[in-house]
Amino acid sequence: MQRGGVGLQTGEGLQELEDPFALDPIADAEQRGAPAVPQVPRVDLPRSDVAAGRHDADAPAVEPCGGELVGEVVACDEEQAGVAPGQAVKRGLRHRPHAAVVNAAGRLVEGADQRRCLGAARKQRGGEGGGDAVDQDGVRAEVPDAPQHALCRERRQRERTLWERDEYDARAVAWRGGRHPKVVEVTPGEPLWVAESHEAEEQMRVVHVAPTPFGAGGIFGGGERYPLELARALARRVDCELVTFGSPARRMRELDGLAVTVLRPFMHLGHPAHPIAAGLPGAVAGADLIHTHHLRSAPSRMAALLARARGIPAVTTDHGLPGGTWAGLLLRLFERFLTVSEYSARQVGAPPSRTRVIYGGVDCVRFRPDADAPRDGILFVGRLTPHKGVDRLIAALPEDARLTVAGTGGHDPEPPERNYPQLLRRLARGRSVRFLGAVPDDDLPRLYRQAAVFALPSVQRTCYGRDIAVVELLGLTVLEAMASSTPVVCSRVGGLAEIVDDGVTGFLVEPGDVDGLRGRLDQLSRDRPLAARLGRNARDRALERFTWNACAERCLAVYAELLDGAAPTGPL
Repeated sequence: MQRGGVGLQTGEGLQELEDPFALDPIADAEQRGAPAVPQVPRVDLPRSDVAAGRHDADAPAVEPCGGELVGEVVACDEEQAGVAPGQAVKRGLRHRPHAAVVNAAGRLVEGADQRRCLGAARKQRGGEGGGDAVDQDGVRAEVPDAPQHALCRERRQRERTLWERDEYDARAVAWRGGRHPKVVEVTPGEPLWVAESHEAEEQMRVVHVAPTPFGAGGIFGGGERYPLELARALARRVDCELVTFGSPARRMRELDGLAVTVLRPFMHLGHPAHPIAAGLPGAVAGADLIHTHHLRSAPSRMAALLARARGIPAVTTDHGLPGGTWAGLLLRLFERFLTVSEYSARQVGAPPSRTRVIYGGVDCVRFRPDADAPRDGILFVGRLTPHKGVDRLIAALPEDARLTVAGTGGHDPEPPERNYPQLLRRLARGRSVRFLGAVPDDDLPRLYRQAAVFALPSVQRTCYGRDIAVVELLGLTVLEAMASSTPVVCSRVGGLAEIVDDGVTGFLVEPGDVDGLRGRLDQLSRDRPLAARLGRNARDRALERFTWNACAERCLAVYAELLDGAAPTGPL
């Protein structure tokens, strides 16, 4: 969806088509079974961010940043935008504090803002070498008897000095809970750079690369929101930067510490997800690990090649962008595949031993129920593209029910798919349907809180008779509805069945089954106690498994798995 005002258009007063499906027939519902594949491990960690059953009354008293990129613009120059920003921080599953220095008597002698000028005084530490060790999936270098992250430390000193690092906005520290700053103990007479080098030994810097930004000037889609929200969650724990592509080129730092670099591409390879920018090598310089999004996008391919050339690990999360894999060579460039669902793991086709399911998340503070807000009607949020099945949803609308459709057209380049939004308006004639068009991201939580039911009727065969190879890898809008205690009715396709527990947190229906969809929508619209119970269960499930903090913890477990070992250096 694109940012803009909320425009209301209804189907009231319009003439209903005599046979709306005559021109665009809808195929019968089909259920397809996925082929048997080896089991892919999921990264499940103990939940440490929320307690089961906590609802909005117990939500943390923080001010969320919202959905778009917000923060202070640091640089707008193309060359400057390619410089790797960010201050190295303590690695682990903790909030990142600022550093201070005390002497043996406990007196503060240096603050974080006074130490930047000392970067040039840091001593270079000797590099360590190593041989090669081959495992079943690839080649990696093994460093005998080397301290943890020695390669990371050496690379940071070689590619990026302390002088280049940016200090974080003091507001970010206050927003992260007001924890006490970390201290570095300095023995009497010990130079400051010595203590600082000890501090840096277990630090990690991660760069995420996404082809298109989320929000104004980019795309309001799940594949764009996911990298941004995950990077935000990671930035509270490690030095994390998000590199994306757009115009103008700029650098900014959000209030929670995430550094965002936007590179201006000089060309696109035929699709918005394939931008080419000269600043990418500089933007990933100094990274200990590169995490790409949209496996087959041009930036993901280039970042993976850069990681291989520099001997650092590369991992990827796919969001469904079609394309080839260079005859399998592309898959060999990544040490891990962090998929958003088990269904996504099957679609990628990577070796199970290198695949981890991390799922996705939702901001349970932004998306939360409001006990005082009346609920009414059915809500759909998403792009108006044929595989979303909104035509089925309009046909299944129960009598006297009202449907709200939030979203704009997709990226379908050719007719008839390109004209799908117009088809929907014809189908809505004589029905209580309103099309909001582009909805500001800040208004989405209110829509979820006020809806009685959320529907996502995605299909594997569109109303135009076209089969869809990849449908709903995860469904972030479903997670947003669940966090809002809004019961969900969605199709049993893709990864949706992995996040919706049929009859417990919502209902699953067969794709394309208009009668089954109508029955569940009508049941939840009329049975308010049932809807309330499913909504409470849905929020509990979101808090338990699908927060961005939980997703970040799963990522960090994989990062540690790679960085505790050695970086790949051998032949492909």
